[in-house]
Amino acid sequence: MSVNISIFISLSILMIYVLLFLMKMKKLPSLSNIMSLIIASMSLYTSILLFLDLISINKSLGDYEEYKLIVFLGSVAMAWVSLQTILEKFLSIFKKSGVDIEIV
Repeated sequence: MSVNISIFISLSILMIYVLLFLMKMKKLPSLSNIMSLIIASMSLYTSILLFLDLISINKSLGDYEEYKLIVFLGSVAMAWVSLQTILEKFLSIFKKSGVDIEIV
């Protein structure tokens, strides 16, 4: 079930990106931008699921319970990098069209 949601979220983000890119640039985005956006959106969703599983009281990692903090920090880092990638891709559309927006 969560794989279907991940694909739906990724395709939704991708459609919005492609439509914005077409409206602003009058051409299709490169395949590398499309693929990095798909990977980043799926990674964001998956890392959020992992984060929620780790903070759940009922979940146990079994033999890896002692590494819970490391996995938690990894999921937060993955969500951060994925969100930053998605924002950079979207903001690059507006930078190329003359609007100056920065990520701090």
